[in-house]
Amino acid sequence: MNNLKILVVDDEPVFLELMAHMLARAGYRNVEFAQSAEEALEAIDRPLARFDCFLLDIQMDGMNGVELCTRIRAMQPYARTPIVMITAMTEKHYVDAAFLAGANDFVNKPIDLREVRARMGMVEAILSERSQLSMVSSQLVDTEAVVGARVSFDSATILEDCDFLAPASRLEAHLLRQGTLRLLSSVAVGVHVENARALHDRAPGLPFADLMAEVGYAIREAISGGDRILSYFGRGDFCAMLPQTTPFDRQEVEAAIELKLAQIPGLAFDGPGMIPVVKVGAPKRNGLRLLGDTTWMLFAAMADARGEDRAAKKEAIAHVA
Repeated sequence: MNNLKILVVDDEPVFLELMAHMLARAGYRNVEFAQSAEEALEAIDRPLARFDCFLLDIQMDGMNGVELCTRIRAMQPYARTPIVMITAMTEKHYVDAAFLAGANDFVNKPIDLREVRARMGMVEAILSERSQLSMVSSQLVDTEAVVGARVSFDSATILEDCDFLAPASRLEAHLLRQGTLRLLSSVAVGVHVENARALHDRAPGLPFADLMAEVGYAIREAISGGDRILSYFGRGDFCAMLPQTTPFDRQEVEAAIELKLAQIPGLAFDGPGMIPVVKVGAPKRNGLRLLGDTTWMLFAAMADARGEDRAAKKEAIAHVA
């Protein structure tokens, strides 16, 4: 039996009984239940209450699950606790809003045991990974030199604490959970910091993470539209998911990002050429590739921002000539 402490929130008593049965069959018996967001917040505030996972219904009377997810994420002890949304809703607006609020995954109604086991397996994987990271961190001396050594150039997790960015793993999971029609109506846009390696070499510790956070915020402000989801993938690569109908001009967005970065006091390091140089790629969509890897559009968009896609096309044209 698994000893994870789980809080399930849904305003339908019959569904709570079903979830109790499903979780018990999956090996999870340390479960509490709440029939409203307000009741859930009271349970969370109780002394010694420390939940390892939340399952939240999206559509509830009063405060809905997205709002509750936002409230939970704002609590320091639960900033990274796995949150799985329960929904019978297929509207893209609700799905995107939940991910932006900090949800890690979804389970769809009507629910079955296989899906419960799959989603809880994801929860356990997240908790295991974070437990290992916490163990390593506790063994390190808390100095700038050590912190700097942990800020890897390749790492996609250095900006996990930025509330305006979704972790890359969450964006990939979001894309994998989308239906065909939603994917066809979305595009991915990559943004690459051309001199990211030089910036990291110059300031490999927390200053590099702070600088990438500034870039991420500038990108978020430059790309209009409330439905955008932005993530950092490491190596100076950002990717945004947008509705296909979002007005987008890559040159205008690039200029807007550069302007916002130039307006940040003291952004430049000691020496010329150390301000981030950004390149924005062309929007990418999956199209017929939906039959294969649905995350293709993310990596194609970032490759285009790095110039790899354009360079490959030029090479092909030159070879034909």
